[in-house]
Amino acid sequence: MYYDFPDDYEIQYWTRTYTMTQRYAGDTPAFTPNISCQGALTWQNFDVGTNIGGVLAADALYLDATQTGTFTNNELELSEELWTVTWEVYTHWIALGPAMYDDHIIRNEESTHNSSVLSDLGAGLFANTVHYSGGAVP
Repeated sequence: MYYDFPDDYEIQYWTRTYTMTQRYAGDTPAFTPNISCQGALTWQNFDVGTNIGGVLAADALYLDATQTGTFTNNELELSEELWTVTWEVYTHWIALGPAMYDDHIIRNEESTHNSSVLSDLGAGLFANTVHYSGGAVP
C-alpha cells in the first residue's frame, strides 16, 4: 500500500508576505502645475494627450482628439501593495529496503494582494463640464 509502513508522508504549509512600495526617484514634487481659465479650455486635433501631475481647471473643458487619439490623466499617485503567497510542500518517502526515495512536491500555490494609496498630489481635471471626442481615454 502506498502509505503503509515503511512509506510515510508529511505536508508543510508555508506563507510568505512582502510589501511593494512606490517612491519618487527624487523628492516628492513641491508643487502641482496649474492651467486654469475662466470660460472654456480646448485641446484639439491631438493623437496623444497626457496630463502628468497637473491641474487643468476651466468652466468647460474640451478634449477633441483625432479618431485614434488617446488622453491619459496621471495624478502621480503613489501606491503600496501587500502581497501574501501560500503553498504546501508535500513529501513522500520510504526509508527501508533497497528502493529508498524521497519525493517533494510543491502544490496549491496561491498569491493575493491588497493595494492602498500612499499619496496623491491632487492633480486632475476640474470643470463644470468635460467633453471628450476621439479615441480612448485610458
